[in-house]
Amino acid sequence: MNCRELETLLHPYLDGELTPAQRADVDKHLEGCAGCSAQLKDLRALHAALQAPELRHGASDTLRQRLGKALQQETTPKSSPHWGRWAVAAAVTVVAVSLGWHFMPLGDEDDAMVDAAVAQQQQAISRKHITDFNSTSPSLIENWLSHQLPFTPPVQDLAAQGYALVGVRVDKVEDQPAAAIVYRHGESYVTVFVCQAEKPGDKDLDQDTQDDYHVVYWTHGNFSFWSVSQLDATELKRFGTLLRAAG
Repeated sequence: MNCRELETLLHPYLDGELTPAQRADVDKHLEGCAGCSAQLKDLRALHAALQAPELRHGASDTLRQRLGKALQQETTPKSSPHWGRWAVAAAVTVVAVSLGWHFMPLGDEDDAMVDAAVAQQQQAISRKHITDFNSTSPSLIENWLSHQLPFTPPVQDLAAQGYALVGVRVDKVEDQPAAAIVYRHGESYVTVFVCQAEKPGDKDLDQDTQDDYHVVYWTHGNFSFWSVSQLDATELKRFGTLLRAAG
């Protein structure tokens, strides 16, 4: 066995995938070749580094819930082709959860918007850039937005209900222009991302959780609303109910 032949076997050698005869040949070559032994040492170091805990990211509760729902929606297979497809989906699910992939069923626009809204809020907080324009006046905020976006969403005053208007920034959610209207309740912020609805109409409140953020969202008229906060889920739903009722 020469060095070129051994190079193609190093990875399966480390992974324990060689036959006993192949492994014996590799061991014999390594005993007399300092260059290949050094290469094997480097590969072992790389494998060890890739197992470091900081490189592993656990799946969020939201991801686990979505994958669980996707599996539950699968009907009992009636033939082997259907079973094969279901088995592949289940295998992908296991890998996705173990690796922490943000996997979502195709076409689930709400889930995609929830993830994007939470990501934008996390980014705004990490950059300490919550607002572009500070004001407690709904009319002033609406006037400012009319010069920033191709649409002007309604801005409500909920101070009497315990949610003080702080200001607004212009953002994007899933590449959609959005007004990010910011309220404050105690020490917590609530950001309401308002986008133009893809399907105008009325949609009841729905809830989701991503990492340590709760999201309450609905559609009303020509706009979709995505309220994001670290407030308690029940409290955020109360906020969403109040905002939706205010129009």
